[in-house]
Amino acid sequence: MLSATRRIGLSAAVLFGLTAGTLAQAANIPPHELEDNRKTCMSSCLEQKGDAPGCTAFCACTVEGLAKEVTNEEYEAGKNAVAAQQPPAQATIEKLTAISQSCRSNLDH
Repeated sequence: MLSATRRIGLSAAVLFGLTAGTLAQAANIPPHELEDNRKTCMSSCLEQKGDAPGCTAFCACTVEGLAKEVTNEEYEAGKNAVAAQQPPAQATIEKLTAISQSCRSNLDH
């Protein structure tokens, strides 16, 4: 039978292992991908809105949100889906929609 201290130590080790595994899976989107997204956003926004300061603020906000809210795994799966002319996962669509909506006010400035 394990002592209480040993059981707590084992529990902590298992929890740390699970947490570390989760963190490893939730890798960040690489900076060059985020920069590509910013450039694409700017091009599209300027074409549609023609407001450089608003587009700059909007695109910076969306790229920041993308970096914080979307894992590289989700991002790559979304890119692959779009390349295959399929919709990304619904959870990813919801995240991207929320990011875009939260940044939309930047276009009004």
